Amino acid sequence: MKKLLSKWLCLTSLLLGFVSCKNETASVTGIYFTNVPKGRLVLAEGEDYRINYEVEPQSLKKTASLTWTTSNPDVATVRRGIVYAQYEGEAVITATCDQASASVKVLVEAVEVTNFNLPSSVAAFINTPVQVELSNLEPENASLSGITWKIGDPSVANYSISSGKLYVTGLRAGSTTLTGTCKNCTRQCKVVIDEYVPVTSIAVTPQSGEISVGEKTTLSVSVLPNNASMKEVEWSISPAELATFDKSTLTLTAGEKTGTVVITAQAKNENIKGTASVTIVPAKAQTLRLQCPAGVTPYGHMSPGGKIGGYPATMTLQPKVTPEAANPTIKWKSLDPTRATVDQNGVVTAVGHGTVLIEADADGIKAYAMLRCFKEGASKWQACMNENGGAPLTSISYPGTMFFYVYDPAAYYKNTEGGESFDSNFYLYEDTEYKPVSCSLPDGFAPSITMGNPTHGFAYYPTKFASGNISINMGVGDVFKLYVSSTIQTVSLVTPLDEKLLFTVSNGATYTLNRSSLEYATIYDIKANCTNHYANYISSLWWTVYTCSPNNIYDTSTRRIRLGPNTPTGTYIIALQPDGVWYSAMSGNIFTFNLKVQ
Repeated sequence: MKKLLSKWLCLTSLLLGFVSCKNETASVTGIYFTNVPKGRLVLAEGEDYRINYEVEPQSLKKTASLTWTTSNPDVATVRRGIVYAQYEGEAVITATCDQASASVKVLVEAVEVTNFNLPSSVAAFINTPVQVELSNLEPENASLSGITWKIGDPSVANYSISSGKLYVTGLRAGSTTLTGTCKNCTRQCKVVIDEYVPVTSIAVTPQSGEISVGEKTTLSVSVLPNNASMKEVEWSISPAELATFDKSTLTLTAGEKTGTVVITAQAKNENIKGTASVTIVPAKAQTLRLQCPAGVTPYGHMSPGGKIGGYPATMTLQPKVTPEAANPTIKWKSLDPTRATVDQNGVVTAVGHGTVLIEADADGIKAYAMLRCFKEGASKWQACMNENGGAPLTSISYPGTMFFYVYDPAAYYKNTEGGESFDSNFYLYEDTEYKPVSCSLPDGFAPSITMGNPTHGFAYYPTKFASGNISINMGVGDVFKLYVSSTIQTVSLVTPLDEKLLFTVSNGATYTLNRSSLEYATIYDIKANCTNHYANYISSLWWTVYTCSPNNIYDTSTRRIRLGPNTPTGTYIIALQPDGVWYSAMSGNIFTFNLKVQ
């Protein structure tokens, strides 16, 4: 019996212990603002202020969640303890948590106005507030309540300030004045009050339409009656993600998605609406052009099997469509499948030889690419000195630039009407094409830089007086040879200004001169004469008297021959060589003649 009683007492003690040890949730018992002197705040319009606080017990400071409220949101608002001064007046800011609360009175003062402007007149209506737009308000955060306002005839209209805006409301038909006075100025405008004529209908045109993705269209709006007091409308668009609407120009711009968008115009003070419905459809091609892929000549040179000139056997043409949003299905066609074929992915394959047009059709818009196919052994090349064509070049003169053309009956191609056309551009050498595969030069010639800008050909210069053939392989199944010569036949002595000829003499010959026929101390230039080619090249060089024995007819300062009635008689042995940048290349080329003066 004693053991049973003992167990019951122990159990009872345990239960009583559980009840008395139960934890209760702690709560905030007090809130104290620590940076609010005298229990109130004075702020200027537009100013903000953070309220610092403590709670009791202090251990709950980090976990306490305070709720902030304002008694007058037009005057001051509050968010997470930050007070924002809105407009002149008084408001009470309160913080609460659990059963505790704290409040502070906030006085918002107007910012003093130093300057402002009013419109010349305001049209208002009976029992309808109309906003008066001020301009040049200084400072920018100044309050309209900082201006003293007065209506000239209070029986005609009154004014009010709400949310920082000034309104005039008509009381009866008539006119009066609105006067505003600040510290530095007084402004006045005329106020005209009429009966309010409501809007009866709004029409947006076109009421329905269709535009493509990315396109624009302009709407117009009609508000009736024409004498409606307030014809302003407010615009909205739905769904907004399909398009954007410019309210100033009434321009609707479709986005990238298709669908139907509704544009609504609603009278500002009436529940009167007008709508337009515009359907956005997939974009259609407006323009189309074709490009060769990057790294391929813009002239689209190809070769069956890639055997000629490194030209590709296939290429994929790249269509460029506007607008970019358009994604048409393009149909491809070769106008001459015997020269090249094309599949419906725009992949062109070279088949034969000659020029071919590839057609692309996008929504009825067509574009053409002109491609050149070079078949091994089918082209015959020639060269000329004139980039406009002309007679074939059989030899070359300085400045030695050769333009390469092709003589090819296959340059005819089928045009878009199915007839034959001739591709004249097919003949002109182009700067990035037709480089020689190999070029052999005769003894005495070396390759030079290409002449002209932009480059259109190849040039060669002589290293000595020589003649021979330049053999050029263009890599299209044809090799041609070009005769060149730098052999000088004769030289002449001419006056430098009018090039009056004194005499002409051959290499190694002797020329006899009667000095009595000479003018006093006349100077002469030596000019080379080449009856073959490179004549211009040779004659354009400076010639230096290599040796002159005796030397008394050679003026070393001008590098010219000087002859006159007093020139000593005798035989002069003269040896010439080219001078300047060509000197090192042709220093071994000596032209010698004898001049006998009597």
